[in-house]
Formats: sequence, C-alpha cells, structure tokens
Amino acid sequence: ALAAKDELLVAFIGRLDPEKGLGVLAETIRLVSESMPRVRFVIAGTGGREAALRARVGPRARLLGYVKGEARSYLY
Repeated sequence: ALAAKDELLVAFIGRLDPEKGLGVLAETIRLVSESMPRVRFVIAGTGGREAALRARVGPRARLLGYVKGEARSYLY
C-alpha cells in the first residue's frame, strides 16, 4: 500500500525534468511533511532530474519510476 487508510496520498505523475517545477514540488513536499505527518507522497515518472529529486525529497516521497496502465489510473 502506498498509504494507510487514515493517510492522505498526494501523487505527481509526469516527466522528471526542470520545466515541470520539480524544485517547487520538492519544497512543497518538505513543508507539508513537516506540518502534516499523515500525508504521503508518490512521484511517478522518469527523467533527467530523477536523482536530484530523490536526494531532495529523501524518505518523504516514494519515487515509483515509470507507471502505466491500471497502476497509473489508480494514482489518478
């Protein structure tokens, strides 16, 4: 499971490239995690900034890689 029943799941699905606003996403994950510990984040996608994003979000978000089909539909 990506989140417990009493947790809120927030998902980002897209290319992990700078033009997608990944810096804003990472900062948002940090701020929300500090004030709302029952929120879980998942990031679906691949791209040139994947390693940098992983380093910035650390354990606060789970990076899933490329997701397609039924799994992607579940995240939406």
